[in-house]
Parts: sequence; structure tokens; C-alpha cells
Amino acid sequence: MKSCLKNRWVLLEHIAHPEDQKGFHFDLLIEDKDNCRTWRLHDFPVLDGPALSVFSIAPHKLYWLERRVGLVSGGRGWVYRLIGGQFKGTLPGDPTELIKLDLIQNGQPIVILEIFNTLCKFRSVQSQNLIR
Repeated sequence: MKSCLKNRWVLLEHIAHPEDQKGFHFDLLIEDKDNCRTWRLHDFPVLDGPALSVFSIAPHKLYWLERRVGLVSGGRGWVYRLIGGQFKGTLPGDPTELIKLDLIQNGQPIVILEIFNTLCKFRSVQSQNLIR
């Protein structure tokens, strides 16, 4: 059954990908029309912690926004859903622009997500400092 929710996001732990030196990484997926903008993070994001390096990767199918656990095709390991919800804000069309979204879970804003170039920051809702 396809979800009728829009503006979804999810943070997945991806285990046993053959290219991972540590044996795992995290995938951040943000719903964008018919697919998900996707970034790979090598470290778990810490609220109000340091900015993390992120790498934009190929768009993922909307399917991954709803999965709790799943085997990735091509022998690329497993993914496990860590957290997810909806977001408020607009994804810019230009990938070089700052992305700033309110991540929402159970109807409440929980995190302000900022992505600029190759840096990602998870800020508490009370914090208003930007990456730049």
C-alpha cells in the first residue's frame, strides 16, 4: 500500500556495504516528488554536534521511506530504519543552495536539518546558527 503522506524523511543505517571500511554508514533520505534526495553520512549525527561530511548519492526510491528493514539488491548489505517522519520547508532546485528543513516526528519539530555543499548539521529547534 502506498503512503499518502508527503514531505517524508528517514535516517537509515546501512550495514555490510562492500565499499564501507567501517562496515556501515548512514543514509539520509528526503522525499522529493517521485524519489528521494539521498546523502551518505559516515558518522551518526549528533544533535548540536559538529557538522558532518555528507556525500550526495543517487536518488533512492520512495519505497525506502516506509521500510523498517530491508535487503539491498546487488549484495550491498542491509538497511535498518533508525528514525523518520515528515519535514517542513522547501528543497531548493539548485543543489548548491543551503537546504534548511524542520524535521518533524509525531507532529512535533524535533530537529533543524541544514545541508550546505558537503556539510550536514542537525540542530536543536531552539538553535538558529547556520553552517556558514
